[in-house]
Amino acid sequence: MTTVTLRRARPDEASMPSDLALAVKGSWGYDQAFIKSCRDELAFDPDDIARRHFVVADLGVKGTETQDRRRSQRVCKIGLLP
Repeated sequence: MTTVTLRRARPDEASMPSDLALAVKGSWGYDQAFIKSCRDELAFDPDDIARRHFVVADLGVKGTETQDRRRSQRVCKIGLLP
């Protein structure tokens, strides 16, 4: 059995969800031109990590989850790579 520990992301890990989000787009078959056009929108900085709720898990796959609580409804985005 694999133990999974979820924890809040640290501001110094801001590049990880950005890189993962772009890699996930690539794994879904999007071409490089489209992925490049998404780069700014999917870029997170340390302030984003501190302000929003990012959760990370290290368990043999890379994954992140974020919730944007500034909106009237919770928005949840999850990215996973094998």
